[in-house]
Amino acid sequence: MKSLQVPGKRWLSLGVLSLMAWMAVMGLLALAQESPTDQQPATEPSQSVEDAQVRRDQRVPKAKISREEAIEMVQAAGWMQPDLKGNFQSQRPLSRAELATVLTKAFQLDSRKSNAEQPETLKDVPTNHWAAPSIETVMRLGIMKGYRPGYFYPNQRINRAEAFSIMAQAYGVQQYDDETIDTILAPYSDAGQIPAWARKALVTALKSGFIDVGDSGSLSPLKPMTRGDMAYALGQYLKRLEESARPALN
Repeated sequence: MKSLQVPGKRWLSLGVLSLMAWMAVMGLLALAQESPTDQQPATEPSQSVEDAQVRRDQRVPKAKISREEAIEMVQAAGWMQPDLKGNFQSQRPLSRAELATVLTKAFQLDSRKSNAEQPETLKDVPTNHWAAPSIETVMRLGIMKGYRPGYFYPNQRINRAEAFSIMAQAYGVQQYDDETIDTILAPYSDAGQIPAWARKALVTALKSGFIDVGDSGSLSPLKPMTRGDMAYALGQYLKRLEESARPALN
């Protein structure tokens, strides 16, 4: 009986091993049929990509109107005009004199009263200068200042941080504490370039939808402010005025 049991056990072991080997081969063949030889890229983004997109959507203000529509609106309002050839020159940097004139028109600054003293006489802005009345207005209201006593530098370019800060002064700076300002600016990689004195005003412009961050989602605070940038900001402001004047539906 003992001699018969050993061959039986060997046969049983070999049979089990053969069955396991056959099952393994069949499993590999099935896997090869189900999986393509060439790996295709995933059709769904990874979780990290989705999270990044969500963060970007949250930080970039949604444009109510396009830049082209904004340019048409500010021209129709008489706030900004094209050159003699009919070109708006949206990429041309904005000068300090132009900014003073545009903001005076848009926010009707010449009708605002101020208890401030009469601004000093500017050596580089004679009384016959085309922007003299507007420059006198913004200086009287403290919205813009000269770089040094007696000089306004009307033809000097102005960067985006300066321009949006000045616009926020004319519009009305919203009061944010430092922690809130840091939170709002945190998603922007170039937020560290914003001068400390401009952070609160720039956040006001950002939250009001005046800043076109574009596809890159950057603030570009140190780049020149262009006529197109200014038109976009004022177009959003005009859109807000239209919406506020529209009667509420019952």
